Amino acid sequence: MTPDTDSVRRWAEDILHQLGAFPAHTLGITEVADTEATGYTANANGPGPELPAGDAAFASSLEPRPDGGGVPAWTMDGQPGVFVTLSHEDGSSVGVHLHRTMSASEAVTLLADVLQEAVLENTEGTPVPACPGHPHPPTAEEVSGVPSWTCPRGGRTWPILSPTAR
Repeated sequence: MTPDTDSVRRWAEDILHQLGAFPAHTLGITEVADTEATGYTANANGPGPELPAGDAAFASSLEPRPDGGGVPAWTMDGQPGVFVTLSHEDGSSVGVHLHRTMSASEAVTLLADVLQEAVLENTEGTPVPACPGHPHPPTAEEVSGVPSWTCPRGGRTWPILSPTAR
């Protein structure tokens, strides 16, 4: 089961730090309730989660939303969890729904993959985090139950989360 929003925020901030998050990245963490239990009807054209503004490298906010309001329709599949949004300076954003049925390892791996892809696109392909000795970034994979950065060319593997973020 995916941990609470505080854990997810800690994971996302640790991953973004490794990815070299830069000004105008805004991180939003929203709890998604069971849509059947709340009666929420998603609107595909509705607004995304409200994101805080700030001039820090990135800011985070916890905004529990028991009614699921403001979460994009494509995330609303009836499963509760945590929705993470990374918004860029140009107004674009990317989000990922971490279902409560996911293990913590699966959630961290998916979160790292999505955040890495978003940062790579926004930095025009600068490899982040650096893969030691190679010009490409590592990939996020679960290795023996541990969310890990892995060299795609058979190189080394190391944990995604720093000890303080676990």
